[in-house]
Amino acid sequence: MVVAIPELVVLCGMMGCGKTTLDRELERLGYVYIDFDHIYHDCIQENWKNCSGKMVDWVVANLEPGNDYIIDGWFTWHVMWWLDQKDTSIQSLTSSVTHTIRLVLVVISKAETLQRYEAKEAFPERIREFRQTYDARWTNLLSKVGDAFG
Repeated sequence: MVVAIPELVVLCGMMGCGKTTLDRELERLGYVYIDFDHIYHDCIQENWKNCSGKMVDWVVANLEPGNDYIIDGWFTWHVMWWLDQKDTSIQSLTSSVTHTIRLVLVVISKAETLQRYEAKEAFPERIREFRQTYDARWTNLLSKVGDAFG
């Protein structure tokens, strides 16, 4: 008898790259969607500096052993997240759950990312800031993904 180990899929990528679209497809296949944006915004309103540990703790406390899960986002998202140098949230999670963790980097071109972001964002100053920080965000995201299973 083969017993499938449940999965926790963590989707990461720049804003507008298609993470939510992939979330919906995996949900359709039976994965339980964890709305990290909602959890993050609740957490950030309380105390953003401690958000990472709280989010990992929340996931550990709420995963049910037999379910597959999908998360759209990262554990340390906050204002200026791309300036963080070291992130151990995936390592903490790996040692705390029995689920197989799959980290999926969703990628589209920089031009497409910027176009999608600009189509959704109503505030010109946020568009300007996103354009100015895109490369730093992308570099940090790649570093986080690379460090995740170090």
